[in-house]
Amino acid sequence: MVCAGAIATAALIIGPFNGAAQAKEFPAWWNKLPSADREWAKKAKLGPYAEKGGPNWAEIERLAKKEGKVVVYSQSSRIKKAAKKFRKKYPGIEVVPFPMYVSDLIARWKSEISAGVYNADVIFADDEATMINEYLVPPQKQIWNFVPPEAKKTWIDPSYYDPLLIIRISLQPIFYNPASYSKPPISNLWDLTKPEWSRRVLIMDPTVDPFALNWVTTIVQHADELAKAYQEAFGKKLKLDPGVANAGYQWLKDFMDNRPVIVDSDDKVAEGVGAKGSKHIGLAAFYSKYRWTLQGRVNIYPIYNVKPFAGTQTFTYLGISTHSAHPNAAKLFIREMVGNAKDPIGIFFPWHVPGDFKPRKGISPPKGMPEGATLESLVSKYRPNDPHFIYTEGLKVRDFWTINFKR
Repeated sequence: MVCAGAIATAALIIGPFNGAAQAKEFPAWWNKLPSADREWAKKAKLGPYAEKGGPNWAEIERLAKKEGKVVVYSQSSRIKKAAKKFRKKYPGIEVVPFPMYVSDLIARWKSEISAGVYNADVIFADDEATMINEYLVPPQKQIWNFVPPEAKKTWIDPSYYDPLLIIRISLQPIFYNPASYSKPPISNLWDLTKPEWSRRVLIMDPTVDPFALNWVTTIVQHADELAKAYQEAFGKKLKLDPGVANAGYQWLKDFMDNRPVIVDSDDKVAEGVGAKGSKHIGLAAFYSKYRWTLQGRVNIYPIYNVKPFAGTQTFTYLGISTHSAHPNAAKLFIREMVGNAKDPIGIFFPWHVPGDFKPRKGISPPKGMPEGATLESLVSKYRPNDPHFIYTEGLKVRDFWTINFKR
């Protein structure tokens, strides 16, 4: 979701709350919260009231068992498997999972809170722009960041827990059919603007699919890298068309002029690229579709070495819903999703599949991952979706596509 109405809230976002913060250290937006929200945060020991020296896990577990339940709103049905493992470890705490499409989750969650109904304890959802720019800070603060110390020690970069804990990174690569090519058929994003790729690139409609829109918006964000890549591809400096703002938009215009094939899902991208004899390339589909190759359903493979980058990183966040009735059980659930030294995967295991990663150092690659690649080895090849840029620029990119795309 990209909504211009609350852009001003982005300026309020600050870093993560320090677990050792004194109660007197309040963020700039604290007084914008209703007094009931502040009182709840104090009782839940969140935000400026986080425990000095870090969480007291023995006390948290005791209180969680007293609460007896944790309600999880999840954009993934796999939450049921995670819940089952959590129950096995903590038999006194019932997990109530509510799997929904992310758009339904956001709508239900927002509607409930607006009505003063606080059903959810834990939120597991993506939609970076909305989560960070609208729900993390006032005027409508719906989610609170809770970062177990284990995550601060083991996440590959602080940006993956600041300002909101990222529990899953999903890569959106460029796919090709290895049965049709002896090697990856492109090495530069500008290759896709060349005549030989006319009507041979599959992508979801960015005016409809938010993940495709995020993909092309990230292209636009990295205009300087695109300008350099153009020089490497064509041996000359890029000249912008009249009215085109930068190299990112120029790539997008040239790409659209090359008549990409619009499909209605990343399933269709995978099926079109992976069909027998296909010589198409697919953009913005999720890396997790590679599991279909392992199942023999299609034949697709990611292209890793592309200038200036090979795709994007999409994030799934994990946080505590405001006015949670079971905040200690919520903290315990988040800790088990983060994992520990003996069990770094933890109850995250249903999402530990090719193309989906927990942003943790030293974790084993998902079974079946091509070439045994880890997130640490791939992260530099994929640009992260920037929630602020997508929030402020996404509508402009969508409008640019609408005006310039000709079927």
